Amino acid sequence: MIHNIAPHKLDNSFKITPDPSGGLAVLFQESKVLLEIRGEQLCIPSYDKIAEKYGVARQQFLCSLDQQDLFLVELTKMYLDASYDFFPIRSLRRDQRLSREQRFALMTAWHLYTWYHNNQYCGTCQTPLEYHKTMRALVCPNCKREIFPSIAPAVIIGVVDGDRILLSKYAGRPYTGYALLAGFTEIGETPEETVAREVMEEVGLRVKNIRYYKSQPGGIDSNLLLGFFCQLDGSNQITRDTEELAMANWFQREEIPVEDDNYSLTFEMIALFKNHPDLFQTE
Repeated sequence: MIHNIAPHKLDNSFKITPDPSGGLAVLFQESKVLLEIRGEQLCIPSYDKIAEKYGVARQQFLCSLDQQDLFLVELTKMYLDASYDFFPIRSLRRDQRLSREQRFALMTAWHLYTWYHNNQYCGTCQTPLEYHKTMRALVCPNCKREIFPSIAPAVIIGVVDGDRILLSKYAGRPYTGYALLAGFTEIGETPEETVAREVMEEVGLRVKNIRYYKSQPGGIDSNLLLGFFCQLDGSNQITRDTEELAMANWFQREEIPVEDDNYSLTFEMIALFKNHPDLFQTE
């Protein structure tokens, strides 16, 4: 999966005013990120090069990748030469021109960037927020309210019926490939309850034997993905929510049209069911 970057290591520990020299510069523009183009490869730009070429008006520490710190930057001037360009953040998740560890670092950076961007004023007294000086938080200088990064738990669901698994396709989204059912956990709800509710809402099926499999940090949607397998309970007749899903069908193991992409929890779970029937014999 995308976060499996060993021997590299992403460190999200907060640092107090680290020296940006020798670090990496992360600049987002809408839903795109600035990258340096090196022949056929892409990389996160050097902070020193960006500062020299464009000037840095503002910076904020994000995280560390191995021995390099990443900084969210705002530039004093903006013009692009052939060495730099903006790339859609969502398409970079599988872009092999960028190293796996830098892709994961950018997912984390995007998560933090959207949190900073969406929390500029205090929700209690409307005062502009400031960066906390000693921890990863925003603080209101007036009422002292502290705001911490938000993480949205969501479930990925492998619904199994004997030698079949339920695959779907989203409706009205840029991604048109196969997926498992998924959804965000609501207030006062356990992830297991989310699984049962989402399956009923999206395909009208009841499930049992809900079992946790594995998790994956999402980043792009500020989420934490929790993977579950469950067994069909009762009728296998699908009643599809046409606003959420463009397709939902049962697939026998030999019919499953996808393999593990070495990136997503969804495809790892599909491939596990497809290639390891011995793990599902009790279902």
